[in-house]
Amino acid sequence: MLFVLFALACNDSPDAPEPGYTDGVYECCAAGDGDTCCADAEVGTCFEYGGIYGTCQGDGELIEGKVICALCCQDLVAVEPMVETEEIFEGYPEGCGPGDAPPSLLVCLACGDGSCSAEENRCSCPEDC
Repeated sequence: MLFVLFALACNDSPDAPEPGYTDGVYECCAAGDGDTCCADAEVGTCFEYGGIYGTCQGDGELIEGKVICALCCQDLVAVEPMVETEEIFEGYPEGCGPGDAPPSLLVCLACGDGSCSAEENRCSCPEDC
């Protein structure tokens, strides 16, 4: 699967707002700002809120970890969709292993809210399940 990312064209407004958040070395505009925070950014270093998704990803939605500025919505965390198993997998907690998704594909979950939802399990959200 090939992912192609395009930098948003920067505008020339002297009143452009500051970035809403960062993703590594990249600047990400705040929700609703489009690409207005990119005015002074070097081409290819500033992106719209949510990256190519254009929004945050909700509970149970998948997120490609390689997408610049992609993020889960408030109170959600991006976690690897692990499965419970009796097989032993190096680098995974005991009784847990990788799911069927590629390693960079994550799921947004409300881990830590005290409720074990259908998308969560003891491997992906041990604090809830």
